[in-house]
Amino acid sequence: MSSLNPIAATGFTAADSYDAHRPSYHPVAVSFLLSRLGLPAESPRLVELACGTGKFTELLAPVVAGRIIAVEPHDSMADVLRRKDLPVEVRKGSAVDIPVEDGWADAVVAAQVGYPPPFPSSFQKKNKNWLTGGNSPRLSTGSPPQRLSPRSRASSTRPAQRRWV
Repeated sequence: MSSLNPIAATGFTAADSYDAHRPSYHPVAVSFLLSRLGLPAESPRLVELACGTGKFTELLAPVVAGRIIAVEPHDSMADVLRRKDLPVEVRKGSAVDIPVEDGWADAVVAAQVGYPPPFPSSFQKKNKNWLTGGNSPRLSTGSPPQRLSPRSRASSTRPAQRRWV
């Protein structure tokens, strides 16, 4: 049984159409977000959650000089991204089933998340495992500002970087 929301499971089957009609992100916003992550200068390792058809990935790939793993639960969306032949590895997964080894990632990004964010405590625990040693857990997102703590979703933090509490 899939953990993918039934509406998303059917709504994103027309992934080619979604990719053709969904606007992209502004490159300046992507550069700003990346500058706030504190990635290592050499070979950063980045996980992009909910990568979809790769609208955000297309802008990340040319400017991240390391390795990117793009994670997407919807097969049709991931297939569109794979056909773009970007220098990223596309893996099936979700925020609670992240297919990376513990200690692998320097940061995680998600271009867009719903409200309230679909990140239960199991994601937060896993997040702490797969980030590299010295990094504090954080999620950077292009979504509207919102605090990712279940205790205080109405508060906002800096839009380029949020810390799990």
